[in-house]
Amino acid sequence: ATAVQYDATNAAAIAAAGALARAFVVGALSGEQIREALDPAISVSAARAFAASLANSTRAAPGGVGSVVLPLSIFDGQDGAAIDGGVDVLMYNFARDVHSDDQA
Repeated sequence: ATAVQYDATNAAAIAAAGALARAFVVGALSGEQIREALDPAISVSAARAFAASLANSTRAAPGGVGSVVLPLSIFDGQDGAAIDGGVDVLMYNFARDVHSDDQA
C-alpha cells in the first residue's frame, strides 16, 4: 500500500472514532457518567463535562490506558456562555499509530 492509501485509511479511522464519540454525547447532560466502547483495536470514550471540572484535571484515556492532563488555562479566551452548558470530552486510542505510514 502507498503512503497516500495509509493516509486515507488513517484519516477514515480517526473520523469514524470521532463520529462514534460524538454519538455518545447526543442528549447527554454535564456530569453524567463517561460512556465507553472498548476493543483491542480501538477504544472510545465520551462525556459531557462541566468546564470547571476539566480545568487543571487529569482525564483517564478510554479503558484506563494512559491519561491526559488538562491545564488550568484550557478555556482561556473562550466565551464563558459558550461553555456554561458543558464541554464534550471525546477521546479515542488505537492499537496502532494512525499518524504514521509505518505499518510494521
